[in-house]
Order: sequence, then C-alpha cells, then structure tokens
Amino acid sequence: MDKPPSKHSIRLRLHPRSIYGDFQKMGKDLVKENCPLCKSPFTDESYAQSKYCHKCETLDTPYIDESLYDEAYKDKYIVHWESDTNDPIQECRWNLIKHFKSSGKLIDIGCGTGSFLRAAPRNFSVSGCDVNKHCVDYCNENWIEATHTSCPTEYSEYDIVTMFDVIEHNPDLGIIEQVKFMLKDNGYFIFCTPNFKPSMLDNIEEWRHYRPAGEHVFCISEKSIMTMAEIFNLEILDINFEES
Repeated sequence: MDKPPSKHSIRLRLHPRSIYGDFQKMGKDLVKENCPLCKSPFTDESYAQSKYCHKCETLDTPYIDESLYDEAYKDKYIVHWESDTNDPIQECRWNLIKHFKSSGKLIDIGCGTGSFLRAAPRNFSVSGCDVNKHCVDYCNENWIEATHTSCPTEYSEYDIVTMFDVIEHNPDLGIIEQVKFMLKDNGYFIFCTPNFKPSMLDNIEEWRHYRPAGEHVFCISEKSIMTMAEIFNLEILDINFEES
C-alpha cells in the first residue's frame, strides 16, 4: 500500500464560470501595494482598476466593504440559487469528491443557500458556512446545518474542505492556513475559481469574470496556484480546466 501523503492535498478546478451577480456599489478603493499572495511589490503599471503581480501572476482588484454583501447577496445570490434545485454542476462536484474520498466529514466554505450540500450522498456528513446571514438562515430553515462565519475554527475536524467560486471573493488569503488547521491529516482541500491568464491583461475589462467593483477581489492563474501550494505547503493532486 502506498504511503499516504504527508501534506494536505489540494484538488483544484479552474473554470470561467461565476455564480454571483454584479455589485454596483463600490467600497473603499483598497488595492494593495503588494501582491496578496506572494507579497511582492506591485509596479506602477495598472490594468483598469487593478494591479498585476509579474512574479506569481495574480491580479489584485479593489476590495468591497463586507457590509455590502448581505443586501447584495439577498437580492441576487439567493434568488439565483433558490430556483436552481436541480443544478447538474452539484452532481459533477460530488463525483469529483468521491474520486478522492468515498465518505467522510465535509464543510463547504461559502455555502450560499446550500445547493451543493443538499446534493450530498448519504455517506458524507456535511455542513456549511457563509458570510451572508440570509444564506445561512435559508440553509438552516431547509435542513442544512450552516453557521454565519467566513471560516470555522475547529482543529483537525474535517476530511474535506470545499470552496466553490469563493476564494476570489476573500480579501485575506490567510484563510488557506485556516483551512489547513481545519483538515484532518491527509485531508483534502477542493476549490474552483475563474481561470485568469496574463494574456487577458490588455483587454481585462472584456473578461466577464473581471469584476473590480469589489466582487472578485483578486484573480488567480495556474502559476498563482503553484505559488499558493508552495507558500502554504500543500500537495497539488490535480488542476483541471473546464471550458464553457
């Protein structure tokens, strides 16, 4: 039998699809002087409202005031997912997870209204969390355990942590360290995010996932993923690209 990996495992799915509505109201312009991932200083050049890190290929955009999330998500996010009870994407995501684990305890960070969790096979124990109270209330009213937080603090509690279309909304990449804290030994971190490519820079405003009004606070490329794994001591099992 092969020796289990000593590092936590990261299974990544990059794709150009987003489930969030556009925010119209801007928060403070908090574009940073240094890359949020590798901490390298940005040059003076800018692309639209954003800064680009040449070292790790991360694109940093202005950050929105978190207080805007509740009302904006109530109007757009919940309306979208309440009507999406038979989304085939959830079956696809669970098939992906079962490739690595046939059972276990899973938490979905940024669970929204719980459509992914409602599709869980019976041999998984699942829960979620979200920064949006309306989403959390909706989950708990519909038999999905969810807490109102950006990230739980339990140590070595979960076999799998998922973040689907969430990481690009989080201004603090230190959340990855918290994910490691939550995972059991040899646990899995699985996430998907829009796939940024440096070749997009000259026409970045034409990319439908470039949302600098605070919705997507940064965009990451394949090289960003490699940098992330190195910084947070993660083993990459797979990076998969979906086209739409």
